Order: sequence, then structure tokens, then C-alpha cells
Amino acid sequence: MLMDPNNLDSEGKPTGTIAAHLDEMYPERKVIPEGTTALHDVWTQFIGQNMLMPIFPILAPLCTVVLSERSKEYFIQTREEWFGPLNQMCPDIEEGWVQVRAGLDKVAAALDANGDGEGRNLRVIPDREPYADFVIVGSLLCVYPWEGGYGSVEELE
Repeated sequence: MLMDPNNLDSEGKPTGTIAAHLDEMYPERKVIPEGTTALHDVWTQFIGQNMLMPIFPILAPLCTVVLSERSKEYFIQTREEWFGPLNQMCPDIEEGWVQVRAGLDKVAAALDANGDGEGRNLRVIPDREPYADFVIVGSLLCVYPWEGGYGSVEELE
């Protein structure tokens, strides 16, 4: 875990976000540009609702395939305490993928509002690489191990 020893609470846990830490350490190229904090907060919630929440019930049970035995035991125990049995998280896989597609369509529509010239619809704020773009990429990277990174979803199902 990335931790700044100068920003720990009384229990030694990190305070703030990595983005805030980067902005403090590298103010010449902020990932949350001045005046866009609300945009980034809303965008992060939007991505959570439309990308992460739909894909989570599909991928969470598959995570155990790539974990060591020790990590697998911990993962199963904690996730089942939080969410119930992993094998019941997504009872209808086809409907699960329909929900994922619907969420991705919403994200695509939001990005398309920037226009399509010179990749403008590929970034939340064209011509910048703000935190909002990292949120999208991070969300997509959670799927990478299943789509060719460590094998395909079809092989794991």
C-alpha cells in the first residue's frame, strides 16, 4: 500500500487519498485540477454505480481462482461475512452481463458528450489526465485478469 508517513492518523492509518497526496507532492500537474473536486467526487460515484457495482457480483466469486490458498481463505471468509455466499452473488450470469453492458453504455454516453474530435470522448476532461480518468482505468483493470490477463472469464466459469 502506498503510504505517506507524514499523513497518518493516531492509529498509524493513512489519511486522505492517493490523489490528494499526489496533488500535494506534485502541484505542477494536479490529478484533481483546481475547481474540479465536486466533478471528481460525482464521477467516482457514477463509475461505482455503473461499472463497479454491476461487475462485482460476477467477478468476486472468480477472484479466488488467482489467489494463494492463504489469501483465498481470507477473501472467502471476509466477503461472505459482508455479502453472503459468493456462489449466490450472481445467480443469473447472463442478466449480470446485461447489467454490466447497460452501465458501460451510460459511461460511454457521458464521455461522448465531450464530442468525438481527436479522442475527446476518451477523457473526462479533454486534453488532461485527471483523477476521473484514473477511476475509469482502474475500474477496467479489475476485469483485466479475466479477459486475457490470467485467462478468460469463460475458462473460469
